[in-house]
Amino acid sequence: MSKVLAVDIGTTTIALSVTDTDRVYSACESDLPASSSAAFFKADSNELASVIENPQRLYGSDVISRMNNAIKPQLAKKMRALIRDAIKTAAADRFHIGWQSLSGIVISGNTLMTHLFYGLDVSGMLTAPFTPVDLSPEICDWDGVPVTSMPGISAFVGGDIVSGIYALKLIDESSPVLLADLGTNGELVLAVGGKILSTSVAAGPAFEGGNLSIGMPALPGAIDSLTIKNGFCRIHTIEHQLPPKGLCGSGLIEAVYELKQNGILDAHGSFLSGQYRENGFPLYIQNIDQKLALSQEDVRAFQVAKAAVRAGIDALLSEARLSLADISRFYLAGSFGQHIDIKKASGIGLIPEDLVNCTFLVGNTSLAGAVRLAQHPDDYPAVAKIAAAASSVSLADSDIFKESYFRNMDL
Repeated sequence: MSKVLAVDIGTTTIALSVTDTDRVYSACESDLPASSSAAFFKADSNELASVIENPQRLYGSDVISRMNNAIKPQLAKKMRALIRDAIKTAAADRFHIGWQSLSGIVISGNTLMTHLFYGLDVSGMLTAPFTPVDLSPEICDWDGVPVTSMPGISAFVGGDIVSGIYALKLIDESSPVLLADLGTNGELVLAVGGKILSTSVAAGPAFEGGNLSIGMPALPGAIDSLTIKNGFCRIHTIEHQLPPKGLCGSGLIEAVYELKQNGILDAHGSFLSGQYRENGFPLYIQNIDQKLALSQEDVRAFQVAKAAVRAGIDALLSEARLSLADISRFYLAGSFGQHIDIKKASGIGLIPEDLVNCTFLVGNTSLAGAVRLAQHPDDYPAVAKIAAAASSVSLADSDIFKESYFRNMDL
């Protein structure tokens, strides 16, 4: 039996799946409209999958700070070693498989993460014209195992997005479709009639729990959903672990929504109570010295991230001369893109109201694409064609983006 390791290297987390190349995977379309061409390739219940924290977070929780450290050769070597050691350890400890039993590895990640994995110089991506060393690294040998990586589109729209386009079969869409992959950055794709427009917005790491006073990735112990009634908060944590360790992206969305609905936050995202502005709103209290409180700065981090995503969508639509009314489906992907409450996300402006009824939560499409390619290695030329044909839209001088960004800051 031949096994292939599929890996999504995210800025915050690493998701891994082991697949058997001689097992036929079925397309799961139960959550999608009948007209959709998208298919998610999943194994049966014996498929192995795992999510771990990216140890490179020691050198920055966001892409820019990570890149600023990676231009230092010694730190770049450490980051390369960290990511490779983490993947190897997960393969051994979590999957209980020997390295030499793998017949191949498929890597999917943003352009920076791919460069760090291969040990490529990242200095060209720090300043204009933002030039990566290689968007399509060749197959390489990693301790006797061949590695294939998803090709990228640009410095800020990487192989993880190409992987999502491939997993969702967006290249086959005849009507306009949007994909938003919300992680440490926000990557956006507009597909119609075989044409692909893409862009990236500096959403910051809030959607993955980064740079929040109580933030953490979507890992066991994270608050991922909650309700507030009569001023008291009822929480749910991943794997029901208590006490909670922190707040992940989906929990942040629900917290902001609930605080607004209960009149604790105003439409501008400000706490109405001076006490909460100073000390934050308590989501969980174990004792007087141990509590998790959402701060005013945490709310602002969400607003910045949300406004950037909405502005990016508006800019892409403007580039294509389309409107929200033209979109037939909106796929929401990312670390929390399988668990968020669509109504709550729309209630605070993350999902446009016009797209609520055509929004589909599709989870980690970067990993899904890597799994699919592991099962169908002959598809690589088609994947490379997707990357080569996609256009990258710059937002640096976009008046549409700037106007929409400020307009969408309110909740």
